[in-house]
Amino acid sequence: MRPRVCLAIVGAVLLATTPALRADTPVGGVILTDTTWDLAGSPYVVTVAAGGSIVVGGDATLTIEAGVEVRFEPGLALLVGWTAWGPGTLVARGTEQSPILFTSDQPEPTPGDWSRIDCLDQAADATFDDNENYQSGCVLEHVTVEYAGAGDYAAVNVDQSAPYLSYCEVRDNLNCGIAVYSAPPLRIENCYVHDNQDAGIFFYYSGGNTLTGNTISGNSTTSGGGIFFSQSSGNTLGGNTISGNSASTHDGGGICFTFSGGNTLEGNTISGNSAGRQGGGIYFGSGGNTLTGNTISGNSATSGGGGIDFNWTCANNTLEGNTISDNSASSGGGIRFYYYSGSNTLTGNTISGNSASSNGAGIDFYSSGGNTLTGNNIEDNTAGNEGGALYVQGSGNSAFAGNIIRFNHTTAGQTGGIFVTNGSEWVSLNGGPEAYNTICCNDGYDVYNNNSFYGSDARHDIDATNVFWGTDDTGVIQAEIYDFFDDASRAMVLWYPYVWDPPAGDLDGDGCVGHPDLGILLADWNCTGGDCPGDCDGDGDTDHADLGILLADWGSECSCQCD
Repeated sequence: MRPRVCLAIVGAVLLATTPALRADTPVGGVILTDTTWDLAGSPYVVTVAAGGSIVVGGDATLTIEAGVEVRFEPGLALLVGWTAWGPGTLVARGTEQSPILFTSDQPEPTPGDWSRIDCLDQAADATFDDNENYQSGCVLEHVTVEYAGAGDYAAVNVDQSAPYLSYCEVRDNLNCGIAVYSAPPLRIENCYVHDNQDAGIFFYYSGGNTLTGNTISGNSTTSGGGIFFSQSSGNTLGGNTISGNSASTHDGGGICFTFSGGNTLEGNTISGNSAGRQGGGIYFGSGGNTLTGNTISGNSATSGGGGIDFNWTCANNTLEGNTISDNSASSGGGIRFYYYSGSNTLTGNTISGNSASSNGAGIDFYSSGGNTLTGNNIEDNTAGNEGGALYVQGSGNSAFAGNIIRFNHTTAGQTGGIFVTNGSEWVSLNGGPEAYNTICCNDGYDVYNNNSFYGSDARHDIDATNVFWGTDDTGVIQAEIYDFFDDASRAMVLWYPYVWDPPAGDLDGDGCVGHPDLGILLADWNCTGGDCPGDCDGDGDTDHADLGILLADWGSECSCQCD
């Protein structure tokens, strides 16, 4: 029987490696010597009659030339490097003009017609030169993979190996587009992974990956619709567009990081994703993440964190220069920090246009204190209940400096601004006279202290000194605050001394530079002698210099433009 087995294998190898005399070349079986599938033999059909699924082993390299089409009969696959057959290498490098296509051989193809491309533990890892250019090992470049996924496999499956994926299109597959298991760090660059019936890309016990310039869209699964990281930390994502993905019943419509912290996200656009529970744009289940210069917009979550959800001990994150806008959730429309997800630093972010059907449309801090917020713009967010801008619940020891918090709304509550409750101790809105917070023009109350009065212990009071309230009328300031003076069972908001620093172009004293100020200046034009209402620069006259100052201050962010 042994000679017959050997002859069967040899026959399969010959069918896989002997050049065909015509197009529509049947291939199958084990490849044990270096083999090239050239354009002249295309399309290559992986068929049971020629030996079935392909296995590349024996230290062989299968090279597929640009423009080649590879078709698979139902349930068949291409495996590279397997313990039983030894190491193997797949080099499939198309071009932009002549991509390589892996597809179904069915006349009317559907997702799941064939199985997968599978780089296993004996597949040669990709290597790169000092300039990070591909040098050797397994590579898929300018390759399209479609209609795969039979047998519950990803279209491109990676197990304990590290191929290089560049300019690939992975589409219309029955399961994940790309799945990576227990693998060394991968580079996935400029790929388009879309309309797969599971996660676009899935990582399991595979951290340290670099994803750059990819577009991940239209994928749908239960968790992590666009990209799902499970127990895979330390990834770098830069310049990706992740849009229109959904996690139908769980977390992370765009990206889900579960037990996967220490990630760096820079310059990504994450938009239009949805989650059945938490983290419409991004769900973080572990902390230590850095987000810089991302745009996170138009995402939704049924529960918390429409834009971003930091969940359960997901602490020590840094957010800088991000735009988080027009997201929606039950709580934390823009961002939610949930249960011991504190000690975060937020600097220079724009958080606007987000909505929450319950509390905290801009940001919801829930049992997550110790945060530092500096130089953020939190504007035009809308809560169904309390905290259009910020809802701070059981989250103390947070410090705010140089933020602009205005034009936030509530539809059924009392506070469009900042709502502090449940014993949030030592909350400070005092950025000092040089880094003061602007808090004004929010619906209802600008600041509501719902903490209980604590006697002579000031821990439940809110230090709101050195705040610019948009007015120097102390009666108006007090009216914008709810605290002990409205209900003696509540703690205080300590708002004195306050900052009154209107722009030089504010001529009517309302903290705003607008048409009324221009009217005063024009009515006073050419006034001289020192008693001139239109004098902006203090030289005693109203002239072109004053007009220049007024126009320069028009719409100034340091003012509260209530009109």
